[in-house]
Amino acid sequence: MPVLTGTGVAVLGGGALVLAGGLVGGYAALAGLGAAAPVLVLAAVAIMLLPDRLEARRTVTNDRVTVGSGITCAISVRNAGRLPMGWTDAADRIGGEEFRAAIAPLGRGASARAEYVVPTTRRGLLILGPLVLERRDPLGLAVRRRTVAGASAIWVHPRAHPLRALPAGTLPDMDGELGGHAPHGTSTFAGLREYQPGDDPRLIHWRSTARTGALLVQERVDSSEPAATVVLDTRAEVLEEVEFEEAVEVAASIVAAHVRSGLAVAGEDAREIAAMGARGPLDRLAAARLGEGLDVSAVHAPARHAAPGGQLILVTGTDAGVLARFAAEAPRFSLLLIVQLDSAATSSTVIRRGGATVIRASTAAAAVRSIGRLDGGRA
Repeated sequence: MPVLTGTGVAVLGGGALVLAGGLVGGYAALAGLGAAAPVLVLAAVAIMLLPDRLEARRTVTNDRVTVGSGITCAISVRNAGRLPMGWTDAADRIGGEEFRAAIAPLGRGASARAEYVVPTTRRGLLILGPLVLERRDPLGLAVRRRTVAGASAIWVHPRAHPLRALPAGTLPDMDGELGGHAPHGTSTFAGLREYQPGDDPRLIHWRSTARTGALLVQERVDSSEPAATVVLDTRAEVLEEVEFEEAVEVAASIVAAHVRSGLAVAGEDAREIAAMGARGPLDRLAAARLGEGLDVSAVHAPARHAAPGGQLILVTGTDAGVLARFAAEAPRFSLLLIVQLDSAATSSTVIRRGGATVIRASTAAAAVRSIGRLDGGRA
C-alpha cells in the first residue's frame, strides 16, 4: 500500500493550517489554497494505487569468493506493462548498509540496469537483500514499496596461502586427492568430467567423448595420500580477534591444499551451518566465529574421534592445556602438528614437544611457510 512521504505529510499538515487560517480570517483564496493540499495528496495516493508490472532481479558474478576479491551485483528492472513508468528507486541491502539506484522512467518493454560492488574486505557470510522497488508520484508526496527479490548469501572465504601436501603419514585409501605426483600404481580412476584448459590430453576419454559430444577427461585420485583432521580452536579466551583471523587462514590453507582433510570447528552448530547453505570446509571457515565460554574438551573432542594412523593438525593460540591434551594423542597419528598463532611472536619457531611438532608464528603466512618446510613431521 502507498504511504505518505515526509513531503506528503508536510503538505497535508500545512494545507490544514492554511485552510483553518483562511476560514477563521475570512480569506477565501487562502482557504482555497489550503483545501487544495489534501486534494493533491489524495491524487498522489491514487496514482500510487495504480498497478505496475515492473520486473526486477538481482544477479551476482559469484556467490563464493576469497576475501579481497571483487564482486559485482547487478540489478535489472524491466517494464512489462503497457503504461510507461516514472522514476523508480531500487533499494538493496548489503549487511547493514543500503545501496540505492535511481531508475529513469521506463516505457513499455523498456529495461534498465544498475551495478554496485559488494565489499569483501572481511571474511564472513554476507546477506544481500531484500531488493525493494520504490515508486513515487511526480510531486514526491506518496511512495509505494514492493519487495521483488528475497535475500541471497555470499560466502567470503578466508585467504588460503600456497601450501604443498602435508609431509608425513601414508594410508592406503582409494579416495585420495587428484594429482599427478603419486607414485606409480597408487593412482586410480574416480570418474569423468568436462575438459578444462590445462588438463593433460592423455586423460581424455575418447569413447565417452564420442558418445556425448563433449570433451571428457578422466579424474584420477592418489590412493596413497594420507587422511588428515584439522581442528580449529575458536575460544575467545585463547585467541584474540586478529589472531583468530590468522588461525582461520592457516586452516583454510591446509584444507585447500589437502582435499582429503576433514575439518572440525570447535563449538560449531552443524545443523545451523547446513541450514545456512554451507557446501564445504571453506564455507564453514567463512562462517567461523570466536566463542565465549567454550571448554577445552570441545576442542579436544575431534581428536578423540579421528581415525588413527593419519594426520592431526590443531590450529590454536598459546594454550598449554590444550597442547598437553593433544600431545597425549600423538601415538595414534603419523603426524601431530600444532600451530599456535601468537601476535607477540617476533619470528616463526618450530619445536618438538611431547610427540608433537609445534609451530608458533604471528601470521598465517609465516605459519604456512613453516609447515611447507617440514619433512616427515620434523623441522
